[in-house]
Amino acid sequence: MPDYMDHVHRWTVGNGPVLNRWHQWIIDRWLTERVVHPDRSLYEEFERLHRRYHLEQLLKARGVDPANLTEDQLLDELRQAIAELKAELEAGSE
Repeated sequence: MPDYMDHVHRWTVGNGPVLNRWHQWIIDRWLTERVVHPDRSLYEEFERLHRRYHLEQLLKARGVDPANLTEDQLLDELRQAIAELKAELEAGSE
């Protein structure tokens, strides 16, 4: 009859033994899946925050404080900023 602790691996770390309930390959696979390929919702949240940060920086560079504007005012300011950037790019490429 197998011992219920058969799947527990024993290592020594520092001054004493450490019991690990899972095989190393299971731990490695779990870490790889979550570190190399994070959950899609985490990536999407990062994208959203990244876009928001750069839009806020664009408005601040124009002397606008995004915290003091309504949503409609923010959209108007962003439209103006984008129009000005397009004009600058078109003028620079001529």
